[in-house]
Amino acid sequence: DEEKPLIFAVTSTPKEGHVACLRVVEEMPVVKKVRVCMDPITCMAPVRSKQIAFGTAEGQVVICDSGSLSRKATLKLHHAPITKVAILSSGDTVSVGFDYFCALGSFNAELQRNTRDKIIMVLILVMILIAVFVFNPMGL
Repeated sequence: DEEKPLIFAVTSTPKEGHVACLRVVEEMPVVKKVRVCMDPITCMAPVRSKQIAFGTAEGQVVICDSGSLSRKATLKLHHAPITKVAILSSGDTVSVGFDYFCALGSFNAELQRNTRDKIIMVLILVMILIAVFVFNPMGL
């Protein structure tokens, strides 16, 4: 059954956005269900380059890996619910919301920002550990 195609279905609640992954067979079992955001999902883009994008009621575009449904980026692009979202060939997104704007979201810029933030946090932690051992050589 691994070669059977999958269908993604949005199963949001008023407070959270969930996505169910179903295997296309006679009984349509749910393969997995994952919370991808803390807001209701209002729209979904077709899978492109192993990524899937969701628009939320709070104006965010959530980009996930289509295999694991793990969140890759969250882009705050609108001040109102998103009505349409698409993934471009570059990996960026384009979305339309109830705020009368069409927004281009740079997934690559967000990924670089997330990576930079993680590196900074690791460097700060290393600096703190060095300071603890330099100023307190006998240990904690």
